[in-house]
Amino acid sequence: MKVNRYITPPILSTSFSESGRRAKKRFENILNTKARKTSVLAFVLVLLVTGAAGVIFSFNSGDNIVHRCKTFDCSFELPQGWENKYEIEEENNNIVYVYHKAIRRQYGEGTGMLFYIEMLQGDSLTHDDITDPGNRTIALQEGGFTYVFGMPTDIQYPIWEGGDRALADDYIIMSKDHDKIKESITRVSRGLQMSLKVLL
Repeated sequence: MKVNRYITPPILSTSFSESGRRAKKRFENILNTKARKTSVLAFVLVLLVTGAAGVIFSFNSGDNIVHRCKTFDCSFELPQGWENKYEIEEENNNIVYVYHKAIRRQYGEGTGMLFYIEMLQGDSLTHDDITDPGNRTIALQEGGFTYVFGMPTDIQYPIWEGGDRALADDYIIMSKDHDKIKESITRVSRGLQMSLKVLL
């Protein structure tokens, strides 16, 4: 009578070999801290790549015009219909102004401002803290900062006698997009912006 030298393990067995080499290898892999560190590093890298891809996708989603501030950590979107109708100025490292280009060029400084975004220190400011000079609301509070969305407190478009009515109407139409623009404001660090520029 022949005796089978190799015993087939039962279905629920862990399939250890007779020599125990496989079991030993498994335990070595479990206890290997270097392998675990490599796995964690790979996982973190996947998260970073996925996050960057998500940011890139969100920046390029739809037809909106994305503006990334040059002097402070801020990004916002303008409607595609604003193309070639606006101009932007940044100053003091914490504020960006958006103007109606044609009005400002025709009537000079002090006209054509559509809105501005200002970054203030502190992310627990209230509406009472930011009301001066008026017509301002909190758009975002994040990362130790408050982002204020402000609109002019005086007339910036030519509805006065002799003013260009077509430009005035265009300004009013563009102003209707303020709420959408305010909702699009995000905090994007300049370091990440540089990375995105390289990737794009």
